[in-house]
Amino acid sequence: MVTGVPRGRSSRGFRGAVEALGGALLGLLHTRLSLAAVELDEVRQRALERLVIVLVAAVCFAFALLGASALVVVAFWDTNRVAALCILILVYIVVGLLALWRLASRGRTERPPFAETIAQFERDRVWLTGKAGEDR
Repeated sequence: MVTGVPRGRSSRGFRGAVEALGGALLGLLHTRLSLAAVELDEVRQRALERLVIVLVAAVCFAFALLGASALVVVAFWDTNRVAALCILILVYIVVGLLALWRLASRGRTERPPFAETIAQFERDRVWLTGKAGEDR
């Protein structure tokens, strides 16, 4: 069967173009998923580091507060022990509320997870739709 097209190039044409496009899209998807996996690992590492730091700080501060509270109550035991306990409780409530407020305000300023991956997918979409518009 002689068609004038060499045997190695018989798959070129529409099927070859579709296969090349499919391969390119799979390569693009693979790259983007690899980027997402790297970002997921970074987010997980940062969260784990923060959790450990927060737990260590919380335990240390809890012991320090327990000691300081005991010291204040013992110092005022003979005169105003109830007032000393009430003031300590109010101070702890204010500090706790400030910490929660700080945590809530920090969450609004951080970049969302996978921001770079999402931005890359958006750039790919714009590029692909621009290329598709040029072919028409």
